[in-house]
Amino acid sequence: LEPWLYYSYVPFREQSTLPNFDSSPADFNFAQLFSENVFVGGDRIAEANQYTLALVSRMLDPSTGAERLRAAIGQRFYNTP
Repeated sequence: LEPWLYYSYVPFREQSTLPNFDSSPADFNFAQLFSENVFVGGDRIAEANQYTLALVSRMLDPSTGAERLRAAIGQRFYNTP
């Protein structure tokens, strides 16, 4: 059982006057829980003040060391003023 903790803080920056060529919101999945930016593409950076808690467990084959099963659960918490 592995506990994971991730904290992300990105201050607000005004970006409305900058062009947006290819940025869009990212699909929400387990990997996105540990990303500092909710956008895909290089044109936008989202503000963030959040932390993520997760538990991950793995079952390994003792003879080969290969991962046979992985289970994970996580939750993102937003710090609001």
